[in-house]
Amino acid sequence: MTTLNRLPSVFRKNSKEKETADAGSPSKEDGSSGGGPQVIRDFRDQIKKGNPLSLEIGTLASLVDAIRHTESIDDRKFLLEHALTFVSRLEPGKLSNTIQNKIVALLYNDLGHPPATSIGNKYAWRTADGSHNNIELPDLGKAGTPYARSVQQSHPLPKNQLPDPGLIFDTLLKREGFVKHPAGLSSQMFSFAALVIHSVFRTSHTDVNINETSSYVDLSPLYGHNQETQDRVRVRNGYGLLKPDVFAEDRLLLLPPAVCALLVLFSRNHNYIAKKLLDINERGTYVDPSTLKADVPAQKTQLLAQEEELFQIARLINCGWFASVVFSDYLSCILGLVRDGSSWSLNPFEEIRQEDHSVFERGKGNVCSVEFNCLYRWHATTSVEDEKWVEGLFDNIFDGKAPEDISVTDFKLAARKIQATRPDITDWTFGGLQRQADHTFRDEDLAKILHDS
Repeated sequence: MTTLNRLPSVFRKNSKEKETADAGSPSKEDGSSGGGPQVIRDFRDQIKKGNPLSLEIGTLASLVDAIRHTESIDDRKFLLEHALTFVSRLEPGKLSNTIQNKIVALLYNDLGHPPATSIGNKYAWRTADGSHNNIELPDLGKAGTPYARSVQQSHPLPKNQLPDPGLIFDTLLKREGFVKHPAGLSSQMFSFAALVIHSVFRTSHTDVNINETSSYVDLSPLYGHNQETQDRVRVRNGYGLLKPDVFAEDRLLLLPPAVCALLVLFSRNHNYIAKKLLDINERGTYVDPSTLKADVPAQKTQLLAQEEELFQIARLINCGWFASVVFSDYLSCILGLVRDGSSWSLNPFEEIRQEDHSVFERGKGNVCSVEFNCLYRWHATTSVEDEKWVEGLFDNIFDGKAPEDISVTDFKLAARKIQATRPDITDWTFGGLQRQADHTFRDEDLAKILHDS
């Protein structure tokens, strides 16, 4: 490989452009070809006038390092300083302007514009409703905002010409019979899929254009889709804990019990993380909450600040665990990598540098589209056991009425009745489980649900 090919692409491109521009140029009177590209000729002329580059060991080391590592720069080699020194010794002209412009572009592209985040507690952790994920567009992906649209509507139809929703379901989503997965894929994968779906979709019943949860994989079924809901699941005693085996999303209570059992595990994981953060007390800033008195203003302020910090850091870590499962186990199941014995996982969290050394944008935000909501459905993959469970649930709610005879009005009346009679969030149960005296579920009961799924 030639030295030119090892140079960063911006320099190779510049050189190629010069070669193209010089192609076919008239020869000098002495019969020479004109000395090659203009930049090379300028450099040759500069050398004749006096070498502007100090050929010291440090200079050569920085150049060699830049050629060997085109995607990064070792600041300890002082390449930038050597380059600026080189430019300062050049005579004004095309060569000096070209190099100077490349340096300016390199410095500018090395940082994001505008910056993706700022410092301070306001930006240290996520808001409950997903706002301020993008500090320039704080409402981007926020709960309570409209769905996006990915595909332009090119064939608008009036409502009276749209097909019957039941016909669409029967044609696209209804299965004729159960077919076992050839690789033996567990239905637990689809239970986890329900957590992903309910993290990013919560269509308003009063305005179907509105998504009531954020567009981010932020475990909103556990923590809540707004501050009011999040406050209901928190203890707020200075330890940063969630209430025992509690989660915020009531829609999951009407899904197979493995979905809720998985979410309880993430609830317990949050409390485990929060306790570890307090025990380790890495910076020595946390105190035992039992030593603080809430009726003393200064101590109450300290207690609330510690509570918020422990809770939010534990929440960030727990969401990181959730996202890592999405990009590894969950995605591997969708792609069928498990049966291939592959341990590959997608890692979107690393810094990505483009060929011009600019940083690939990250943290800009996201808005779920209505198309994604409509197409991201797993109904046809329901296991035989989950199918029986759903049929039993409907039989109980609608007093044995056949599913095909249940009208939209029947469904709405049943939903209102369930909502009106639902107990306090600390008393929610699923799968016939009973809470213990400390409001937790028995480990054996949760394990059985997950094992059976």
